[in-house]
Amino acid sequence: MIFYFLFHPGAAVSAAANGLLIWYSRVLPALLPFSIISNWMILSGLPGYLENRMETIAHKDRGISVSEWIAILCGFLFGFPMGSKMAADLCENGEITPRQAQIICCFANHMSPAFVGGYVVTSVLRCPEKLWPTYAIIYVPSFVLCILMLQYQRKKNPPGEIHKKPASGFDINMQIIDAGIQNGCETLIKLCGYIVIFSIGVSALDLFGHIPPRLKIVITGFLEITNGIAQIGNCHYGDDTKYILAIMFLAFGGISGLAQTGSMIKKANLSIGKYAIAKLLLSVISAILAIAYLFTQRSFG
Repeated sequence: MIFYFLFHPGAAVSAAANGLLIWYSRVLPALLPFSIISNWMILSGLPGYLENRMETIAHKDRGISVSEWIAILCGFLFGFPMGSKMAADLCENGEITPRQAQIICCFANHMSPAFVGGYVVTSVLRCPEKLWPTYAIIYVPSFVLCILMLQYQRKKNPPGEIHKKPASGFDINMQIIDAGIQNGCETLIKLCGYIVIFSIGVSALDLFGHIPPRLKIVITGFLEITNGIAQIGNCHYGDDTKYILAIMFLAFGGISGLAQTGSMIKKANLSIGKYAIAKLLLSVISAILAIAYLFTQRSFG
């Protein structure tokens, strides 16, 4: 990177500015409100409060607990990397065990439906008719695997064997509101740093002029998903190939996504290696489902 800045300062600074623009225009407005809300939920004691109020229902037949459901829903609805952050926060707060947090982090940490549907499917791929199939391909395998693994984990560790910190009552005040806003802003600034660094890394690929353009798109997408998705829209791949690549990029999340998730979960001592393996698995599963969907559409459409 130092070499790149010394010998190609204009390109490096332009790449850094592009990373900042992506963060400011797409990531910040989409994630900051949810980051603040998730912090309020944790700091106010809401998961523990709901857990106590619904204990009989939540643990009936060793089902999924309220705290787990909150983390899962946040991971699928709030957008990456809020799922990993929520799981780590709940684990650190004693609401869920490290193993439960690891499962939720691996399988409930996705790009938000707004990004997938509004930007990728509609703006980049220009195939709004594929919106709901795309949601199913990306989210359903993760959701099913997450629930099954949590159920299996609960069988191995019944509720009576899980040691949790005593949950305090629900409370919301100005101190909690201020702390939630501050923590949410710190989280987004940290993500900004990762996005800028990886934007520079993607731009540095131009130093290797012998890389075929199509291969470069694949490398870019697996390095940093936002730049990879943007390049798909301008490449000369066929529509089906573009769709499959976009699905793989979205399911995996990119090396940049791994780094961002690692920064979210390190305080809870969760494994980034297991997360990477899970995301690779989901990328393969989603690609197979996308191919099957396109084949079915072409055969019977």
